[in-house]
Amino acid sequence: MRRRFEVTLAIPVAILLLGFVIPAVVNCAGGSGKQAVPSEQLRYGGRTASEWLRLAESALAHGHYGKAIAFLKSAERVEPGTQYAAELRAARRARWRAREIARAKERFLGNVEHVVHGPDGQVRAAYRVTEVLPGESLWSLARASVAAERGVLPAEVPSHDPDVYERWDRLTDINGVRGLRVGERVKLPVSTIETASVAIEGGLPR
Repeated sequence: MRRRFEVTLAIPVAILLLGFVIPAVVNCAGGSGKQAVPSEQLRYGGRTASEWLRLAESALAHGHYGKAIAFLKSAERVEPGTQYAAELRAARRARWRAREIARAKERFLGNVEHVVHGPDGQVRAAYRVTEVLPGESLWSLARASVAAERGVLPAEVPSHDPDVYERWDRLTDINGVRGLRVGERVKLPVSTIETASVAIEGGLPR
């Protein structure tokens, strides 16, 4: 009698379990009738992920970093995920690099502010002036100014580069060999060609 009672209780439990298992099996077998769309046919904004990626690569090549990042984000929207995370990091890094180089060029290659005239009134030398930032020295300024002229980051210029030594020599000639204080203004030498250009244009007010 007890065995028959246990079997009777087991039947409803088995039916409940089948109710969960059968739909799962049907779904796995594609019983819903839905077919997966091949990834090459998926689109966002009328374009495939590959097309968005090609647009991003072209934008990067032409220095349009904001557009490249937007195109990469559109590529990810075709199949939501993080499959283009590496490309996005590279694009953001390129944008940051370009901005840093632009700032350095403005600082080290901007307008000439200080002109030295000889007794005859001719331009003898010309300088730019910049404010010292935390952690800077005459050596780091020499390296940074060389980098700005080359259109690269200071870290991309070897510290033993001959141009850096030459620039440091010129910096110490006009500022002295010394440590720098944050906020003080130091002179940055300009090239001979730039000095000649200032002289031809009449120089700046003395």
